[in-house]
Amino acid sequence: MAVGRNRLSGNIFLLVVAGLLVLFAEIDGRTNGLYFSIHFAIIALSLLHIIRARKFDLGLSYSFFALFFFGLIPLFEYKLGITYNGTTTPRDSSYFTAAWIALLSSAFFYCGYGPGRDRPERLEELQAIYYVGRRHHQWVCIASALGIAALSLFIASYYGFSPGNMLVRGFGEQIESSSFGYSFVNYFARPLLFNLIVLIMLIWARRTPHSRVALLFLLVILFAFISPVGIPRSLAGALYIPVLTLVLMPRLYSKYAIICIVIFSVLFAAPVFDIFRSGDLSGQIDLAANFNLSYLFAGHFDAFYNLVQVVELRFSTAGLQLIGALLFWVPRALWPGKPVGTSFDFAPYAGMLSDNVSFPLPAEFYGDYGVVGVILGMFLVGVLYRRLDKFLSRKRRPGSLSAFICVIAHQEVAILGIYLLRGSFLGSFSYTVGVASTFAVLAVLNGVLRRWEVEKVRMLGGREREGSRIY
Repeated sequence: MAVGRNRLSGNIFLLVVAGLLVLFAEIDGRTNGLYFSIHFAIIALSLLHIIRARKFDLGLSYSFFALFFFGLIPLFEYKLGITYNGTTTPRDSSYFTAAWIALLSSAFFYCGYGPGRDRPERLEELQAIYYVGRRHHQWVCIASALGIAALSLFIASYYGFSPGNMLVRGFGEQIESSSFGYSFVNYFARPLLFNLIVLIMLIWARRTPHSRVALLFLLVILFAFISPVGIPRSLAGALYIPVLTLVLMPRLYSKYAIICIVIFSVLFAAPVFDIFRSGDLSGQIDLAANFNLSYLFAGHFDAFYNLVQVVELRFSTAGLQLIGALLFWVPRALWPGKPVGTSFDFAPYAGMLSDNVSFPLPAEFYGDYGVVGVILGMFLVGVLYRRLDKFLSRKRRPGSLSAFICVIAHQEVAILGIYLLRGSFLGSFSYTVGVASTFAVLAVLNGVLRRWEVEKVRMLGGREREGSRIY
């Protein structure tokens, strides 16, 4: 049955790709065989890796990004003469150079990532949690309850105990706060509460039977304190898609199903969530205004086009942007000249009407260090992605909490990887690190509680006993 569902979602994905290619062939517009062939090469490389991949991981998230943002979408942009944010159409030479940079990015990413495939991941491998003893089980329950209560109280206090501020992003962002305070709450505290609750939900969901009332109660807490329309859209997708595929509808836990959900989220959910970015919701909400071609091509798929503009305008950042992103945790009070997100520098430089634009990772490397930066940078990204995939896919001891943590972390970080590649790097990297660090906190706390109980048992002259109580 699982194989049949995966085949169905795979067919849907391939039909989407085939449909876009047929549509591209049928529409009229500019043509350039050599330019189109470069993007077809990117599409072929991406599809080859997606088909070979065994699950939705960081490597596949890159292939998904390259397939759509560097492969399919640029074909339509060039043929239809689509431009963004009031800019003029770049020269063909700039399109060619940007296409070659995109192809180099894919080629050297896959060189760094390597041809190997990770072991397939099955939810059936997640077995009941084992504990050192009854007291260990009790301490874990107490620590979880206290953690949920403390984080909920902290988040509610930050938003002035206002449900509207927590539920709607536009209202919440009107609160006066430092950039550090906003980032800490939204990119660490709220994801930490979210992932703690999802971890409990996943463990309970693997029980047979499990309490639907308890799962519903935890889901209500999620919506109350980490509302999907109360946080950035990309973060909402990264957090809530794993809830759907791991807890609520585990039948959708396959690489093609997750890809289809991401596509659906970008095309249909994101326009709805976009409405709640503003605090002015007093008027009548017009959903139709966000479901049209002009909305889709108003800057939501501008990653490759902005790379073309970087080439066209010879934009350079002197190597400071990547350094600023890696040192995002340094306060501006200590580093007054700390760079802002590259898109905020590039948009006024290019004369764009908006500074909230995409700035893909290869454009960051090219703007900082030229073609050599693209080659070395994407190769290192491939190496890093491969190591992270291997670490998160490693087989854990049956019944260990780390197995549950890694399953959730792998999917969340892989989805965030799409937005990290789309850019700009500084903003997306900071909240990717924030979300990833929440899993490190959960793993460390779990290790501390287990080691503490093991030492207590040994001090009393007993042996470590493994219980089978389900948390």
